[in-house]
Amino acid sequence: MYFVLAMCPFSGQGYEEVGRLLTQGLERERRWPKTWRVPTSGAIGRARLRP
Repeated sequence: MYFVLAMCPFSGQGYEEVGRLLTQGLERERRWPKTWRVPTSGAIGRARLRP
């Protein structure tokens, strides 16, 4: 949900960049305690195709 909402103000950016910006902000606010690798655009596209 956060990712989809984050895509609105960053509509000119790719999936990977939006994911990086989103988690970077959550880490700064201490709402994302774990280290997270941004998934590739291909991985996000495949996840969207799953039923």
